[in-house]
Amino acid sequence: MAKLSTLLLAALLDSPALYHAFVAHDMDYTAALIRYLIAVVVAAVMLALLRAMANGYRRANEADARETAPEITHETARESTQEAAIEALEVARANPALMAAARRSTDRETTDNNAE
Repeated sequence: MAKLSTLLLAALLDSPALYHAFVAHDMDYTAALIRYLIAVVVAAVMLALLRAMANGYRRANEADARETAPEITHETARESTQEAAIEALEVARANPALMAAARRSTDRETTDNNAE
């Protein structure tokens, strides 16, 4: 079974013969349809070559992307989360006002929990 793109390209390639056979009536329709069948084969080969060339580039790009992209594992994600937490703690320790605000909010939460 031929793809729709193949049939449309074949119709485009064979459009002069189809026009002369079915519109102008100065050509036998059997000859036009035989030319169309030949155009289907030619279109299928042309599109197969085009797909093969495009797939080669796609595979090369995917291989490059796999080589350059770092592999993210559970351990890698955990380490980056720990590093971010340590950096945030260092920033908070460097800013006394931020530490006081954090203590007050924690004290409020503790008081609210004890009141319930």
